[in-house]
Amino acid sequence: MIKKTAILLLILFSLNIYAEEVSEYRGSLVKSFQVGSNNDQLGYLTGEDAWGSSETKPGNFFSTTLGEFILSDIINNRIIYYDKFFNVILILEDNIGIRYSGRMKDTSNILYGTFNNTRFYAINKSNKKSIELLIPETINSNGNKTLFTDQVIFTYLKDGSLASFVLEDRENLKFSKRLSEHETFKLFRNKKKYGLEGYTIDKSKRMFYNGQLLNTDFSTKFDYWKDLHKKNSLEVPRIIPGVPEYNKLDIMKGGSTYIGTDIDGNTYYDISQSLIIFDKDGWVLDYFFFKDRILIKPAVNSNGDVFYLLREGTKDVPVLNLYKIDRKW
Repeated sequence: MIKKTAILLLILFSLNIYAEEVSEYRGSLVKSFQVGSNNDQLGYLTGEDAWGSSETKPGNFFSTTLGEFILSDIINNRIIYYDKFFNVILILEDNIGIRYSGRMKDTSNILYGTFNNTRFYAINKSNKKSIELLIPETINSNGNKTLFTDQVIFTYLKDGSLASFVLEDRENLKFSKRLSEHETFKLFRNKKKYGLEGYTIDKSKRMFYNGQLLNTDFSTKFDYWKDLHKKNSLEVPRIIPGVPEYNKLDIMKGGSTYIGTDIDGNTYYDISQSLIIFDKDGWVLDYFFFKDRILIKPAVNSNGDVFYLLREGTKDVPVLNLYKIDRKW
């Protein structure tokens, strides 16, 4: 179903691309990674050496609130932290599979990750201890709906209920059993104990921090924006070339991935080799295609600059080049 929706989404956007002139931005080279296992290299395999497909490449790539970047080096079993100039500042060996996570969250002392909302990972960055938590596939929710705080993992189940795991021992990464929705709501009665000061939940079970929506899956985000527009009688402020009518963007619920949010509250979603940007009120701000086939999903820093990785070099000696598109929206 998700694959079918993604195809329909691309068709819908493509029809508009031919009718209108879509934004084009050229990135500048900021870093070249040789292929290998040294600290300043990345793993990459093709052909017969690849793991079960024609290409085995790095995994998740995102920026942190501290201005750092994190990249999953899948082949070399590690997570690499970079500073804003892409110098290596920390390497975490991965013994549990967090490098395969579709989503990650970096907190002050712990790196969290989740794979298909059925496997949840945590690594203590200080002592390197790690843990994996599981939820049966039959009850988990699709759509990357998991939320991480410094002390609690929140996740949504297929029946729409909210569940959670509480970190009870930070040093040894001891978590509580999976809490039911009733038990999860009770956590908010003692916010200080569970590090939930500033967090709230509305009647639709959407979570907020200091009034800002935390849910980033497009389904929840788009429904929230539509509620906001209706409540405040807002109308579409601009037309963006290549983007369908706003009410048709519901189709993105099955084919887009959250990339990040910048300092102005603009939200970035990846749609298979293209990027769509929404402003803080949920209106489309910009949309553009990547001219070249990007290797993995892009990342965005707090300033709104977009970073993407290309496989270049030669067939025999590939090089993974990182490019940056300075914010223009």
